[in-house]
Amino acid sequence: MFQGRVAGRFWRWLSKPAIMGMLALLLFSSRGAEAKDVTLPLTLDYPLLTALVIQSFFPGPDHTAVLLDEENGCRRVVLSNPVFRESSGNLFFEIRVFVRLGVTVFDRCLSPVEWEGYLVMQQEPVISDQWGLSFLTRTSSVYDRERRPAKIAGLIWDFANPPILDFLRKITLDLAAPVGDIRSFLLPLFPPDDAERADRFLKSMRPGIPGVTPSAVRVPILAEVKEVREEKGERETVTPEEKERLIESWEAWDAFLVQIITAVAQKPLTAHERGLFLDTLLEMRYRFVQDLDKENSDGDKVREEFVKAWNRISPVFRAHLTEGSTKSLLGYLAFLAGSDALVALDELGPSVGIEISRDGLIRLARFLMQEKPVSLAYSYVLDETLRETLGLGPPPIPSFRLEEAPDPEELRLPEEGLEPEGLWVRRKALQWERWLNLFRGGSAPMAWAADGAKQKWSEDIKSWLVPRQKDLFPYMARVRALLRSSLEQVLAKGGLHQIHHDDFRTLVMAAAWQESCFRQFVVKKRTVTYLRSYNGTSVGIMQINERVWRGLYSENSLRWDIRYNATAGCEIMHLYLTRYALKRIKIPERGDRSRPDNVLAQAVYAMYNAGPAVLDAFLKRSQRGSFTHLEKLFNEKLDWVKQEDWEKIVLCY
Repeated sequence: MFQGRVAGRFWRWLSKPAIMGMLALLLFSSRGAEAKDVTLPLTLDYPLLTALVIQSFFPGPDHTAVLLDEENGCRRVVLSNPVFRESSGNLFFEIRVFVRLGVTVFDRCLSPVEWEGYLVMQQEPVISDQWGLSFLTRTSSVYDRERRPAKIAGLIWDFANPPILDFLRKITLDLAAPVGDIRSFLLPLFPPDDAERADRFLKSMRPGIPGVTPSAVRVPILAEVKEVREEKGERETVTPEEKERLIESWEAWDAFLVQIITAVAQKPLTAHERGLFLDTLLEMRYRFVQDLDKENSDGDKVREEFVKAWNRISPVFRAHLTEGSTKSLLGYLAFLAGSDALVALDELGPSVGIEISRDGLIRLARFLMQEKPVSLAYSYVLDETLRETLGLGPPPIPSFRLEEAPDPEELRLPEEGLEPEGLWVRRKALQWERWLNLFRGGSAPMAWAADGAKQKWSEDIKSWLVPRQKDLFPYMARVRALLRSSLEQVLAKGGLHQIHHDDFRTLVMAAAWQESCFRQFVVKKRTVTYLRSYNGTSVGIMQINERVWRGLYSENSLRWDIRYNATAGCEIMHLYLTRYALKRIKIPERGDRSRPDNVLAQAVYAMYNAGPAVLDAFLKRSQRGSFTHLEKLFNEKLDWVKQEDWEKIVLCY
């Protein structure tokens, strides 16, 4: 009875509003009802972990640490060649040990005994509240120089053991700097009006229990972030202002990807790694071009693209960012960890409410670039370092030099038949435009070149204007000869079995027919200019997409040099044929190799228009015999080329 009365009083007391409020405050004040646990990975791959320990604790030649050197080397203990690795879920630390023990008499080392071998320790990684990563030794084993189990004489081990143990206890890596860098990187990713939530998130970051994986030691960064409630609704049409911001974000992301790819240009990249970079860049850029044609918004595209790209190429960086000073290695660690953090936050969904900005990408790139300048300028200038890093080799050689210009549109030439006075008036108009632009604080547009060079450009460009119908077939013969010259140059570089050479020749001719009706230039408003696609992204006889191939070819040469454009198109088709199509489509090597469905050429053309990622979808359609209207038109051109039915070119004009 007494116990029942006490219990009843307790529950009546507990039911009072004030007490209930206090309990609610205790339960929810620390995190909030909408707080979400976050784990951000701080991953130290074993080569990077080893490099950090070497830089900080093995400063001598050949990665040595002299622990003891007495009596002119008569008593000496040296450690070298440290290596971290994993086995059966445990972390092992291996070091090479050299011990010399003798007696010094009258400055002479008498009866020195030497031992050299390996000390292998099973260790447990431990992290302090101040982000100091140390290693507790659980067991140890000794091996001789041939890595066979060994025993050391007690006198030698008694001499060497104390300094070795003391040295090992001092091995601690200070990870506070890269964690601070991660904080500085993540902070601006939160919206400006959400500073309080961002601050609480960053302050809640604390170390978790380190773990050992087959490839790395992982130190979890634990944190709590308050979710953002988003009302899901129908996609809205993108306004011109939003479209402009989308383009700016895409361009910053593209420039960032190029910057980090070329940052490892001097590393010994394998062909597979170079190809991985190429695939990632091309597929991202094709998605960019497709996104420009969409009318509806679709979330934070840059964050999505970052996650796709990083999941794909991060192993390349982890394999090669293992050299440098301690500062640069910690910078690499911050770059890797910051990138991993974005992927981890993305997995939590839009409720986290972060967005990748241009400033955020610049901060992240600086971790990797260290003292080198970081530029996210979206430039169309040819980048030979990028080509080399992607394994593309040297670019085509232009037929003539076109000076770099802020606005290549100003290279327009007067239509043949325009009176000389018209040319003089246009020259004067350009001069006035230049001076007016300078007066307004701008830069001078490119002046007309010297008369000799201009005359050469003018004559060459005008010679490739499509003539009147009665002169069309001589023009067609010239343009086919030009294409044959370009494709034979590409075939001469190798990489394609001779059995496929005729297929390639047919493919190039049909593509030029389909893409441009064999035109590089057109006449608009009594002015000659280069041919552009309907959406303004692709140029010239082979309709090279300038955004997709930005930095990989010269923009001005693609526009104004028909031979350069033709060679670039041949190179791209050769790449798609050898790297993608022939690896997926089996073609018989003997007997009748006719392909009534033209599937190989159609597969290359599908990628030429929409990138390597569409190959799977095309092959599925081809199996069903369900081709798009564009693919049917291209198939028609293939048949015309095979039959040399060049008279049908009149249908273009």
